Amino acid sequence: MSNHLHLPWDMVKEIQKNYLQRHYANSDFTEVHYIGIDEFAVARGHIYKTIVVDIQTGRVIYIGDGMGADVLDKFRQKVEKKGVRIEAVATDLLSAFISSVMTHAPDATLVFDHFHVIKLMNDALDGIRRSLYRQERDLNK
Repeated sequence: MSNHLHLPWDMVKEIQKNYLQRHYANSDFTEVHYIGIDEFAVARGHIYKTIVVDIQTGRVIYIGDGMGADVLDKFRQKVEKKGVRIEAVATDLLSAFISSVMTHAPDATLVFDHFHVIKLMNDALDGIRRSLYRQERDLNK
């Protein structure tokens, strides 16, 4: 017995696109002040989407195509049109997101996610360890 619906992939993508449009295209976010921005890969990493969520509720309030700074332009326009005051933005270290936040929400507190901060710290510590190891090895020759 098969669980497969045998639908063409294009049809599945169209259904998903329509669902996302219906549920998230006109979401009300006038009371949102704390947002998270992240990107995710679809189609095995060949296509990227950017997602904006209300941090307090976890509700998706925007999905854009791509992961460049311009992907947030439509979201920014909606924020400005509705007079929403974004107080804090949590994001990873993607320069496009940081630039967009600093340009369009300069008064918002910018918070970087724990994973990326720890990764940067670990990478720096690994560099220091390697350097110290090389120095000690050279001294003991």
